[in-house]
Amino acid sequence: MAIGTGPNESLLIETHVASGSHSTPQQGTGTDTSKFDYVVYMIHTTAGSTFTGMTIKVQDSPDNSTWTLVQTLADPGAFAALTPLYIRVNGFQRYIKLVCTPTGGSWSGGVLSVLMAPGWANSAFDSMTWFDEILTPGG
Repeated sequence: MAIGTGPNESLLIETHVASGSHSTPQQGTGTDTSKFDYVVYMIHTTAGSTFTGMTIKVQDSPDNSTWTLVQTLADPGAFAALTPLYIRVNGFQRYIKLVCTPTGGSWSGGVLSVLMAPGWANSAFDSMTWFDEILTPGG
């Protein structure tokens, strides 16, 4: 689904990790950030989850084929039903993806990516990373 406010799309929502019951690492699809300033990954969890934590790796790629680890995020434990991860894409390679690995059980849920074009993102993002700040390369 794409939402436009003018000649160019300003907001794009895509499935990153399909919903389901996951007990192994889940590789998201590459998110093309070439026309956007921010991507917000909405990590959702449903009632069937038994996991106690999750390792989330952020990777980037110039070609959506060869991936480089940017950062492994601290394990937040079992988190809320809908948890955002804000990323400012400036400084990343063209494609970004998450690799989500549940620990201590299975994770029932998935991930949506919401891409925001210049001017769409609230300047409040400038003070947000994992849960409360923006992730930037090397951050």
